[in-house]
This record gives sequence, structure tokens and C-alpha cells, in this order.
Amino acid sequence: MKEGVPLDDRLCTVDYSRDPSGFTPHTHSTYEILYLVRGEAEVCFGGAAVTAKAPAAVLVNCLEEHATHILSGEYERYTFKLSRRRLDELLADPQLSGLFRCHLEGAHVYPLNKRQEGLLHDLAREAGEHAQDTFSAQAAACCLKLFLISLAREHRAPAGGPPPQTLALINAVQRELDRRFAEPVRISELAARFYVSKYYLTHLFRAWTGCTPKRYLQLNRISCAKELLLQTNLTVSQIAAKCGFSDATAFIRAFRQETGRTPNAYRRQ
Repeated sequence: MKEGVPLDDRLCTVDYSRDPSGFTPHTHSTYEILYLVRGEAEVCFGGAAVTAKAPAAVLVNCLEEHATHILSGEYERYTFKLSRRRLDELLADPQLSGLFRCHLEGAHVYPLNKRQEGLLHDLAREAGEHAQDTFSAQAAACCLKLFLISLAREHRAPAGGPPPQTLALINAVQRELDRRFAEPVRISELAARFYVSKYYLTHLFRAWTGCTPKRYLQLNRISCAKELLLQTNLTVSQIAAKCGFSDATAFIRAFRQETGRTPNAYRRQ
């Protein structure tokens, strides 16, 4: 976590709701699992929309813009927010992290069987009412990993997704961008490090994550800036430097393009 931002060591937090109100387009710096218990919802990712009908899980990558529209009168859901750092530590296998990071058409949504629902209910208990228990962190990690393994076995047939070497490359590049976003990263140098061309890397990355490496880098910087604006008293110039922008002017321009507001307006609101 960046300086000035409180560090939350929990792998997972959970929120339960029966509120049929939807969510406007937004992003966040955590991974997310939307577990639809009852009802039907449309979830929009960029320009694409997918429909989830209970019981189903919707997996959202960190920094991925999305919005939810409720399509039914009855609605019940759990929302799990997963720490990026802790989840990356837990999921060494790119086939599991790829469930969040690499999306085939419609692959955000996964119909659930009884066992998978049971694992999510167990995860909700460990992340919620049992969160202070001595073993809750370990239990939550076990529930989450078993759930993702079950999804990978059922929905990631060898011919149905990117080959393992592609998953491994995307996973490694995203981790590198997550780690170095505050630095002046050049995509061409990053591609050379992984022994591929800049154009091939950009093509693969966009095909399986929905955005280019350059765009992903920018989203990391904006996400960090939002946290610092809300949780610290650093000036705009100081935040620009901490988040990898060349100067305050470049930061303000990029922030306005992403949010429609200046950094100071975002902080006030």
C-alpha cells in the first residue's frame, strides 16, 4: 500500500444486500465477486453487457469499469471485495488468477452449483461474522481457493481459453505494472523483458484483459491518486509525484479525463 493509505491485511471483506438499486459505472482497486443469490441483473463492462441469473457469480478484475442494473423485483446478493496483494499471493497459478484477469466473451458470469454456493456462503461467514476468529483468515483463503478451483475445472476447458503460456505472460505483466506503476515505465522495455514485441504484448494484453498495458498503467495511477486524495492531506503536486505522473498538470488532465472532475473537486465531494 502506498504511503499515507491505511493497510488492510484482510484477504476479503463482504457486504450483503437486498437493495434492488443498481450501481453506476465505477472502478476499484480490489478484485470483486458479486454472488447473486436471488434475482437477475445485467452487468456492464465497458461497452459490453452480460446477464446474470441466480445462482451465479460475476468476477470483476481490479480497475475494470463496471455497472449493475437489477432486472428483477426480488434481489439478493453478496459482494466480496478481495485485496489485490493478498489475492495475488494466494493465487500463484495463472489459471486461477486468469478467472479475474482474462475474460473470454461472457466469461465474467459463472452459473453456480450447490457446492460452489456452499463455498461462497462459507466465505461470507469467515469474512463477516467470524472475521475476528483466530482461524478466519486461513479459513477464508481455503474457501476462496476451493471456489476458484471449482470454477476453473468446470469452465476453463483446455480449448476454451488462452493457452497456459499466454495466461502466465499476462499475469506476469500485470504484476509488474502493479508493482512499478509509480515509475516511468516504457511498454517497449517491458515487452523486451518478457522476450516479446511491444505490439504482440499489447495485442495479447488487450485481447484478454480488455485494455492495453498503457491504459492499465494509467488506471493504476488514477486508482492510487483517488486513495491519496481521500485519505491524506498531500497536495496535488505531491500526489502526482507519488503516482507516477510527470507533473501536476499531466495528473490533473489525466484525472479529469477519467473521472470528469479535477482532483480537488473529487476530494471535496
